[in-house]
Amino acid sequence: MLGGNGAGKTLLANILAGRQALARGSCEYGDGFRPTDDLALVSFERQYELYDRDDRFDDSELREDVNDRGTTVAGFLQTVGGLADEGRELLKKLGLTVNPASGLRELSTGQIRKLMLVQALLARPRVLILDEPLAGLDAATRASFGAVLGELFARVETVLLLSGRVDELPAGASHIMHLECGRVVSAEPWSEQGLAVVRQQLQKHLRHSAPAWDKLDTQGSTQASGVSDSAQEPALIELHDVAVSFAAQPVFSGLSWTMQPCHHSLIVGPNGCGKSTLLNMLLGDNEKAYGQAVSLFGRRKGSGESVWDIKRRFGVVNVNLQRQISRREPVLHTIASGLHDSLGLFQMPTATERSQARVWFQRMGLPDDLAVRRFGQLSFGQQKLVLIARAMIKQPRILILDEPCLGLDDANRRKVLQVVNRIAATGTTQLLFVSHDQSECPDCINQRLNFVFDATLGCYRVTVSG
Repeated sequence: MLGGNGAGKTLLANILAGRQALARGSCEYGDGFRPTDDLALVSFERQYELYDRDDRFDDSELREDVNDRGTTVAGFLQTVGGLADEGRELLKKLGLTVNPASGLRELSTGQIRKLMLVQALLARPRVLILDEPLAGLDAATRASFGAVLGELFARVETVLLLSGRVDELPAGASHIMHLECGRVVSAEPWSEQGLAVVRQQLQKHLRHSAPAWDKLDTQGSTQASGVSDSAQEPALIELHDVAVSFAAQPVFSGLSWTMQPCHHSLIVGPNGCGKSTLLNMLLGDNEKAYGQAVSLFGRRKGSGESVWDIKRRFGVVNVNLQRQISRREPVLHTIASGLHDSLGLFQMPTATERSQARVWFQRMGLPDDLAVRRFGQLSFGQQKLVLIARAMIKQPRILILDEPCLGLDDANRRKVLQVVNRIAATGTTQLLFVSHDQSECPDCINQRLNFVFDATLGCYRVTVSG
């Protein structure tokens, strides 16, 4: 099933899974088919529900070890005494090596996606719906995904794959459906001719969805953030021989890296290598940075600065932020909350804040009618664009984009990259860009951090170039 962000793919999947009430009409199933027992859904929404459940029941403050791991890998796969042989074999095919006692919240986005696929296969459903199955997976897993789909087709009667990109369609599909604006444009047996028509329709949408940046002033809508002349600035980030481990298990070691005021940096590496951990260390959301040689903006971390002193210099877009924003928050309020580094607003925005929020909303090239909606009413891709606007409204010194194109269709991917390159061209904000897909690398990137596994050390090392 093909369609851009907001086309209605996820909504239709939730209807089929019995997770969405119908305002009118009906959804009928064959004799003996029960969605709760016979259908499995792998999607970002399901992933967020797993996180939310563990957050809701977290009792770390009542435990002696102050660490409630929540649902473990083994518990999620419903195994007893560790992983069964079948589960281990499926994890191996997906390239996922993980401790069965690890909590789901300890895993990366890509690792969770792989684990959800394994759980779906072990359940042996009659129907399996995969909503953007390649999103968040590293290059090696993407390359081998054809073999995984072969496993799916062999085990499951019907597989419904939802995607916003024609190049992610699998070999072996029997039918193709195209959705646009909540309507089925076409549904027919698979053919190269039918695929070509859908590709043309999606490319037409791509041409008419350019961001509105060029129509707007590039500086007047943002507040000053204390940015000095880059020639006089110290290094923005300095790390020397930094290492990270969890429960005596090393993740990466020997990281020495300097980000100068002229750098726009790309961070690449497989799922679980520590990319997000590194970013959280910089932001103060992970205590592993303290006691190590980490300096931000010329000041040693842990020398008396507050977390908020650090956060005001960073703009952030990542999957965790996307799930933490209240679904009931008005879109313009979500963008304006970036001025306060808060998850939503606790009072009505001022007229100036609303004006700033609207300018950045328009820069993302989003339809005007979305400005009056709530955050949860937007598609996954539209939410991502809103979060980029939220991050940039305060004109941060460093903009961290952790998989910003995750879940975006071709049109919105191009839109994000155009906006990112334009942000870099202003010269007031430097980029830290994380991606698994080389085609998503902005033109402005001039430094690269690559996480590579070192078998001798049993963990990752980071090479820095540029």
